[in-house]
Amino acid sequence: MLAKFYVKVHEVEEEPFDLNHAQFDAISATGNSYDDFVAVSRLEPDLWNKMYEGAEREGYTYFLVDKDDDNPLAAFKRRSDAEVWFKLR
Repeated sequence: MLAKFYVKVHEVEEEPFDLNHAQFDAISATGNSYDDFVAVSRLEPDLWNKMYEGAEREGYTYFLVDKDDDNPLAAFKRRSDAEVWFKLR
């Protein structure tokens, strides 16, 4: 599954902030993590970027999820103080 995100950095503890695909996790509708790894190249625009305070980025990241999962979620920086959740469908 491809998901497009728009990210704007308001504050950051250390610059640059390395925005990358590994910071996102896919979670099933039943609460289980999708742990299978997949790599996709040549996404345009790609989400990966070195970010500084005030920077903005829009791009795609990817997840391997069960095609029958009607309500998968994405978690950004899961299990951290900066954790944010998103619906993927």
